Amino acid sequence: MTMTPSKAVTFDLDATKLVFQNNEDRLKVVPVTLKSIHPITVDILIEYCRVQDEVSELILSTLSIHNHHPLSSQTLFVGKTYSLLATRKDWRYGKFWKFRWGEDVVQPSKEKWRFEFIVNDDNTS
Repeated sequence: MTMTPSKAVTFDLDATKLVFQNNEDRLKVVPVTLKSIHPITVDILIEYCRVQDEVSELILSTLSIHNHHPLSSQTLFVGKTYSLLATRKDWRYGKFWKFRWGEDVVQPSKEKWRFEFIVNDDNTS
């Protein structure tokens, strides 16, 4: 079975998604939460909507890279208009769930990810 990353995967602020990954012919599911460290205002939403595709691609790339070259428990990505703080922790509840992709069994990840969206100071009103 082959799974390929989809450009249609985007992440919404203050939401959690389960991301299904194909890692060396083994399927796994990873919980990913994206939060804003700022109170949600119109300006924050406008900035996030402007960079949503880029942030989503960065999140998916981070998960993929981590599969092959483990990252530290916290990683900060600094961009021109925003920063993204990635934090991973043990996913204790994952072992209690059973996941499937069609007929294939999907292993729960041992870790969950939290990404914090930070609008850089010079971009907030």
